[in-house]
Amino acid sequence: MSSNAIHGKGAIVYLSPGSGAAVPVSEQVDWAIDYDQPLVDVTPLNNTWKSFVKGLSGWTGVFSGNYDSTSSLLWTASTASTKSNFYLYPLGSSDMSKYYWGTAWIILGKIAAGSTTSKAGSSFKATGDGALSVI
Repeated sequence: MSSNAIHGKGAIVYLSPGSGAAVPVSEQVDWAIDYDQPLVDVTPLNNTWKSFVKGLSGWTGVFSGNYDSTSSLLWTASTASTKSNFYLYPLGSSDMSKYYWGTAWIILGKIAAGSTTSKAGSSFKATGDGALSVI
């Protein structure tokens, strides 16, 4: 039996610093994209069964990685007054024809953190502004 399972370690994240071309976000170690489409209850009074309509779709992405002291990309994207272009290639360089993309507002969560017993890290969140597309 064939399996289409992949390992997430090969993924590549691209991001534009607000405006301009998207570039790879270095040192990322963890990624996730979440899709949200709420159901809105429209059940009228005196019904036995509930009825719903689909609400508005939305998406977010959360990423964390090693702190990269050589890059200001995440800082620039999070302080920009424009949306960033976002791309996630789950298969990485082994297949750049399959990816997710959209425009997002970037929120730099953990700018930098570290201790004597752990690596220095950072994290950011992409909040989609418009559709998330998949190729």
